[in-house]
Amino acid sequence: MIFKVQKRPSRRNGKLVETRSYYLRYRIGAMPSDKWKSLGVSDKQTAYKLAQDFLAELQREEAGIIEPKLLREAAKRPLKSLLADFITDLETKGRAGQYTRDVRTRLGRLFTEAGWNRFADITADAFQRWRSAHRHEFAAKTLNEYLATASNFLSWAERNGWLKFNPLKRVERIDGRGRESYVRRALTDDELRRLVAAGGEYRGFLYHFAARTGLRRNEIKTLTGRDLHLDDETPFFVVKVANAKNRTAQPLPLLPELVPTLKRWRALSGGPAEPVFARTLPRVRDMARDLAAAGVVQKDVEGRLVDFHALRHTFNTFLQCNGVSLRIAQQLMRHSDPKLTGKVYLTESMLPTKDAIRSLPALLVGEGYTQIRAQISGAGSPEPSPPGAVGNGFVLMQPLGIGGVWHAVSQADASGGMVGPTGLEPVTKGL
Repeated sequence: MIFKVQKRPSRRNGKLVETRSYYLRYRIGAMPSDKWKSLGVSDKQTAYKLAQDFLAELQREEAGIIEPKLLREAAKRPLKSLLADFITDLETKGRAGQYTRDVRTRLGRLFTEAGWNRFADITADAFQRWRSAHRHEFAAKTLNEYLATASNFLSWAERNGWLKFNPLKRVERIDGRGRESYVRRALTDDELRRLVAAGGEYRGFLYHFAARTGLRRNEIKTLTGRDLHLDDETPFFVVKVANAKNRTAQPLPLLPELVPTLKRWRALSGGPAEPVFARTLPRVRDMARDLAAAGVVQKDVEGRLVDFHALRHTFNTFLQCNGVSLRIAQQLMRHSDPKLTGKVYLTESMLPTKDAIRSLPALLVGEGYTQIRAQISGAGSPEPSPPGAVGNGFVLMQPLGIGGVWHAVSQADASGGMVGPTGLEPVTKGL
């Protein structure tokens, strides 16, 4: 252990000088190097007393008798003061706007209604009691968002050394399946055409644009002329990192039918840095009026809702109904989790399941199958062989999956055994 009270030497203008006040030079335990602590006094006896008190405190912390000073000081701070630091840190990292407003609202409500004033007040039981009291007021999704926000705040404090552990880390989320307050649905192509017509030149194009790009409301609102690349061979747009929910920027292709109108709105925007859609985006009552004029039910008998965000559901469903793979749809939707693309944002009732079944090949066709069926049923002469049968064998027809090409999987040989197709695979007799 090193423990020495002295004035700290330093070089000034090439000369070695000492500070006016005393410092403690110390090293305890497994510290790799010496540390210096300013004692802030010029009297050596006073400095020595302060150094002894500091060392005693460090040793009590090392022995676990008291918590580290950083923890003890944070434990005294009001949570509202720490919340202000948390918001500032989020804004520094680029998480501003609606996100930070939601964080402030949720944590402020939790602090007030759960009676949380200091870190010591926050427990898993206290949160669960608050959540139970609001289970009829909020949907499961909203309550899970409160949990996530509070847990993020506490994890931030833990990373800063102000909290030993996150007390909400093991609190489970609510399973919201089947308990949603409402579920959105996608619009059919016919419904979308009628809505676009009912919305007029401005709102109608916004509905069309949202339903064929999947952009969120705020992303459309903040789209500028500089983000649109309409004169490229393949026109595309870019959502800025600051405006994207997932905080990633990537070029996304545009449908050609959108480009002419986008060029016109960009020309009217007033400059490359100005929003393309300077006017107000459709409000709830505006869209409700347009839906009614288009003859589209806003809430169907199953309780599924159509609102502006439902146009994002429409885009995803449009992609998958037209054969776009889940991975590509996930990329275009900018989802981090494929479950969002394959489940949450998909109106499954619109998938072409009937067409998919009709396109599947028949398993049992051929004269051999007809003879077997005739023997079982006791019928007389066999039925005529369907087209594609090979000799008198039992033929299974399967598609190769390209252009409707078919091949025979197996057929009977002269002895009645099953023979596999020849070629690279060896011939096998007797299944």
